[in-house]
Amino acid sequence: RHLTRQAGEPLDDVLCGEVDKGGYGAILLGRNPREAWRERFLYKQRGKVVGLFSLNPRWSRVIVPVDLSLATLLVMRIMAHNPLRNPSFTLDFVHVLQGKDTEALKRWEDMRKILGWDERHTLRFLPSQRPVGEVLLREIHEGRYGTVVMGKRGISRIKRMLLGSVSAAVLHGLTDQSLVLID
Repeated sequence: RHLTRQAGEPLDDVLCGEVDKGGYGAILLGRNPREAWRERFLYKQRGKVVGLFSLNPRWSRVIVPVDLSLATLLVMRIMAHNPLRNPSFTLDFVHVLQGKDTEALKRWEDMRKILGWDERHTLRFLPSQRPVGEVLLREIHEGRYGTVVMGKRGISRIKRMLLGSVSAAVLHGLTDQSLVLID
């Protein structure tokens, strides 16, 4: 469905109103770094899949950073519907290790069992020598990924400003990659 409307400022608030009226569960926008409202819009959405898409030619090379929380289970469930079934996608699940790898691996195995995933779906650990956002950005750029799919915890704007947000750090460090946030 295509909808055209004359919109006033701020555009992120106008779009939020349209999303609420239409009851959409997934919203996909073109990426434009010169229009900050698009990034603000990402963090105003709760309980939705929101994506900023770019023209990166490596769109099918996908990195899925997971923190092994309940949000990870939701991300994995959504990924099972399309990308995992499509052979043109290459998906790499990664976790920035902040504790023992045995505990993290056990949680990953439990999540795989819940979803009925086999051993093909593996988790790669990244060492945590820097802040998580920095570690992920380095991996995204060095691994030449075109798309990033990650969950967001839905923390408030104030908490995001005070504590930082991994998804916000990744968003601001991307160059031409697409980003899909799942809340």
